[in-house]
Amino acid sequence: FHSLLRSAGGSAVFDLNVMSSSVQEQLAMLRAAAALGLDVTHVELGNEFYLRGSPDYTASFPDGAAYGKVANHYAAAILAEFPRATVAAVGAARTGPHEDDRLRLWNSQLFSTLDTTLVRALTLHPYIIPGRNLTTGGPRDPRQPGGWSAAEQRQQIELLNSTDGVEGFVGQASAQFGGW
Repeated sequence: FHSLLRSAGGSAVFDLNVMSSSVQEQLAMLRAAAALGLDVTHVELGNEFYLRGSPDYTASFPDGAAYGKVANHYAAAILAEFPRATVAAVGAARTGPHEDDRLRLWNSQLFSTLDTTLVRALTLHPYIIPGRNLTTGGPRDPRQPGGWSAAEQRQQIELLNSTDGVEGFVGQASAQFGGW
């Protein structure tokens, strides 16, 4: 992995388990990675906690504000040991008409408690369907889970271009394919 990163000129993003692990266990993992020669410069604090479908997510983080408090705790500990790291919180890439209250309110709740001197980035996971013409639009495809119209996909792109006052973010584009 390390040689692949070096040859590609890339860096690792470490995605921490902030839901069911401890700060000390996650710091031990980062220390082990550093001992192997990996630069600990990009750390993501979990993954897609704004989704309402997981009872574990909603029990651990009832809303974005609760997650923000946990993110602050982890970020402070990480930066104490890895001061060059950029720590990213989980932000919600809004999805237009498919939003529920948890998703729609996540970012504003998150920023009500997030210490942006510690957490300097957001990760966003927009889902844009490949092959859809973003300029001419088209009806939603009911055979695709979430089958988004071109207008909804354009909204995703516009939201990616707005970081809501955050200095930066790490984006992860994902495609949605038929069959899942």
